[in-house]
Amino acid sequence: MTNKQFLKRMFVLAFPIAMQNLLSSCGYLIDTAMVVGLGNVATSAIGVASRRSFLANIVIFGVCSGGAVLSAQHWGAGNHDEIRRTTGLGVMAIALFSALYMAVSMVIPKQMMAVFTSEQAVIDAGAVYIRIAGAGILFSGISQVIGGAMRSTEDVKTPFIGSTCGVIINVFFNYSLIYGHFGMPRMGLSGAALATVISLVAQMCIILVLARVKQSPGLCRLSDIKALTSAFVRKYASIAAPVLVNEITWAVGTNIYSAILARQGSENYAAYTVFNSVHEIFFVFFIGLCNACAIMVGKSIGEGGNEAYKIAKKFFVAIPVTAVVLGAAQIILRYPILGLMDIETAAARETAASLLVLHGILMPLINIPYLAVVGVFRAGGDTKYGFFIDTFSIYALGIPVLAYMAYMTEATFVQMVAGMYLAEYILKTFLCIWRFKSGKWIRRLT
Repeated sequence: MTNKQFLKRMFVLAFPIAMQNLLSSCGYLIDTAMVVGLGNVATSAIGVASRRSFLANIVIFGVCSGGAVLSAQHWGAGNHDEIRRTTGLGVMAIALFSALYMAVSMVIPKQMMAVFTSEQAVIDAGAVYIRIAGAGILFSGISQVIGGAMRSTEDVKTPFIGSTCGVIINVFFNYSLIYGHFGMPRMGLSGAALATVISLVAQMCIILVLARVKQSPGLCRLSDIKALTSAFVRKYASIAAPVLVNEITWAVGTNIYSAILARQGSENYAAYTVFNSVHEIFFVFFIGLCNACAIMVGKSIGEGGNEAYKIAKKFFVAIPVTAVVLGAAQIILRYPILGLMDIETAAARETAASLLVLHGILMPLINIPYLAVVGVFRAGGDTKYGFFIDTFSIYALGIPVLAYMAYMTEATFVQMVAGMYLAEYILKTFLCIWRFKSGKWIRRLT
């Protein structure tokens, strides 16, 4: 594959995925901006509640990623029946998890909030949001499983269309239900939660209809689920289990980060919530590149060719170059973007701005391991190494350093976040590059 062919294929795959995630991030940013008008407590509450939904979405992402590894290689090998069976197994796993998650969200929402914050006002407000929003996890999960399978078969447009419609619907109902527009009741945080559920139902229905019309190999049938064998389940589990455990341990670790940071006061954590919603806009481009990498590398391995290493190497060049450009843009545009939000205090605004500068400088360091673990190693079937490197970096390095700075020093909030990032990513980046160069991550699974 020449550089021109590589760039063309990368763009065709990465751009719709990046735009899909950009729309989702913009939707989340708009949600946050609307909630910001309710005050710091409401902003902090939805930020803490989002950590709970983040953990659930990480489980879904783990299930989807494990299936995507197999689907991409089966796509390269031309095994459409195996793709449908992989999707069917993913849907079953999501349904079981969603039932448990919804039950917990209904019964103990305050306890879920209390894990991350000790402020009673934030706990009470977040519990209201969790009870309603928890119902959307099933619809989100099905959308992600089907959409992930379609992306693995190089259909990136259908998930983009479904996500676009979902974001538009979410913004409309957020505007209508949070503040009571278009004759709808003023519901505050409850309205934000209900708008999320409505949009997720709509997004799932749109993706299912389009997949049916296109006769996508990523859409499973009841017969595909009935055709599942114990051997197939074991094969799926051997790939998906390390990914799932990886994502869960990584999510728990990042939630420990949030639990420590949330205890630094609602003003600081409100700033951190705003910072997260802004930097996610820039992160979507790396999601697009990473997914394009996984599709191209996985397909190449499934075809039995020898291009996988060369393709991955090109992505290892593209990621830091992109990070430098986007990091500079994030720093330059931080105040215009923050100016769109009605942030309650000047201190919260300045803290959010400082975090965006810090993250913009560290963007190359943060995203090289992301590409390696999610886009390269998993596509090659090397899911266990990714689990090792993520778990070690967070639990042995990141969390101890953040906890020490938060409770044993007089470090500022921004300094705590800087120490957290540097502790986790410096060694992690070197280990990921070493593993890539070894070539041990290439394993044909079909």
